Amino acid sequence: MSVAALVLGAVMLQGSPPSPDQLAFGLDRLQWGMSGQAARGQYPALSGAAAEPGQPVSTLTLPDYDVAGCRFTVLLTFESGRLSQVDLNNNGVANLAACNTRLKRMLQDQYGALGGGLSPNRNGFSDYGSWGGKKMDISYGEVDGAFIKVTFKGVSR
Repeated sequence: MSVAALVLGAVMLQGSPPSPDQLAFGLDRLQWGMSGQAARGQYPALSGAAAEPGQPVSTLTLPDYDVAGCRFTVLLTFESGRLSQVDLNNNGVANLAACNTRLKRMLQDQYGALGGGLSPNRNGFSDYGSWGGKKMDISYGEVDGAFIKVTFKGVSR
């Protein structure tokens, strides 16, 4: 077997990196513009009341969601019944420094090619990052020992 075939096989075993057009952290079954009912079909543990007809904004929550060993509450925001934003907020402060390191690596690996990136001490955060793609804007903020917040905001460009 040739060296090129071995290298190609190794790359294929590792899998391709997640698409920068998809949500990170295992939330890639969510699609911008989907309904709350469709989101519940993909993530049955979502809780919250169904949107009332004509209600401009509604939310669903996914409590105690695991991302790389870190626990988060996921908040899905629906505008006019369609998914427009996804926020992750850490649950507690246990292992926050290790979580910060892992999450920054995951975000940079998936969204680094979009431009933007990470920087310390910006916008009131100890660590801050932002990226902008065709389908969404992503922001990351961490305050030492206090909290981590990740926001994915669907955009129409």
